[in-house]
Amino acid sequence: MGRSAANRTRGGLLSLLVILLLTSGCTALQPPAQSGEGGKEKPMAQEAPPRKIVVGSLMYAMYGNWPGLESRCRTLAGFIDEMGRKAREKYGAGVDIAALPEVAVNGGMRGNAKEVSFTLEGSVLDILGDAARRNSTYVVVPMFLAEDAEKTKVSNVCVLLDRQGRPAGTYRKVHAVGSRESCDLEGGVLPGKEFPVFQTDFGKVGFQICYDIEFDDGWRTLAKKGAELVVWPTQSPQIIGPQSYAKRYRYYIVSSTWRNNASLFDPMGAVIARTTAPSSVLVEQIDL
Repeated sequence: MGRSAANRTRGGLLSLLVILLLTSGCTALQPPAQSGEGGKEKPMAQEAPPRKIVVGSLMYAMYGNWPGLESRCRTLAGFIDEMGRKAREKYGAGVDIAALPEVAVNGGMRGNAKEVSFTLEGSVLDILGDAARRNSTYVVVPMFLAEDAEKTKVSNVCVLLDRQGRPAGTYRKVHAVGSRESCDLEGGVLPGKEFPVFQTDFGKVGFQICYDIEFDDGWRTLAKKGAELVVWPTQSPQIIGPQSYAKRYRYYIVSSTWRNNASLFDPMGAVIARTTAPSSVLVEQIDL
């Protein structure tokens, strides 16, 4: 065999060796097939289908004269109806959850917590529960709640009503605000102790209220419990704080406020919707 023929032979063998090495390497890098029952290969996991819902919120200042309980509840019910109407116009579907500002039921009243609190049963549940049924939506009702008829215990709460207007859960504000004038928290409110997450028909929802924004424990706990949307009723609107929590814990946050803005934050911390006009609603579709 001549020198050129020998070189061609060695080149061919080297090429074959490279092909064999590459082929075996690619095979080694492939993940092993997952086997199910009977040794059959499991199908590849599919991406979760879209879970699109429409979130509604409100910016509404309640400073000034108190109109009475029934009148206030009917005003709030009117805002819920407006959210439902705008959702149908914008998306062809109703609103799925309607958020109201902190102490929306009691806002504008003067007195200590016991004097301004109400039970859920009566006008609050009748009127706002009817709005939930009428719009087939969950409703977040923030209020100073008298836990019994004698008002021996008052909490600053978010009550979640389901689509049939029935109470589905209550979050009691953990970080109630202190006062320089007395030892009472928010005029006699008892702070909550837990950060519950509620299962709805579209996903898991948690709550924080106003001053809770200054403490990480609630936001972190909601994330650990799988919250996908956190509703934050407040009298003190903020942007940077909610952005930080949304990005850090990878959930949506919607604020409902008295002034400045009501906003919706996505899990990357971006503001994806906002209303700044007085007495205005926000309606936006998100994908959980």
